[in-house]
Amino acid sequence: MDTRVCGLCGIEKSLEDYQRNKSNPLGRAYWCKECRREFDRQRNKRVDRRLYIRQWEASERGKSLRSLSRNPDRNGNRLKYKARRILNKLVKEGLIRKMPCVLCGEVESEGHHPDYSNAVGVIWLCSKHHSEAHRLTIE
Repeated sequence: MDTRVCGLCGIEKSLEDYQRNKSNPLGRAYWCKECRREFDRQRNKRVDRRLYIRQWEASERGKSLRSLSRNPDRNGNRLKYKARRILNKLVKEGLIRKMPCVLCGEVESEGHHPDYSNAVGVIWLCSKHHSEAHRLTIE
């Protein structure tokens, strides 16, 4: 079953046209991405919604959560942020290929930067070994 009928527009589309949602039977949302995007646009244009958002952003909780959500690495450590961004872009463009974990051979790996000034100089580690590597550098 590679297709699903959108609950809003009624058009049958590929599962890739739906957001992931583990709580739904197929693991995908009921509305396609296009319908969801349009619904969100219309909802955010409503006066009551804009007023609610403005009030929330003015509240203390809204201010603190908003500043936290603005990527702490980007604000706290520019070099680290830039190295990650460069590496992710090169992987996405196919100029750098992800390799298996150098310690255990796990295929799902993450790039570990021993030195953030060299954005492409990474060691490929699985999430377990990556967190261990960071723990060792902190201690």
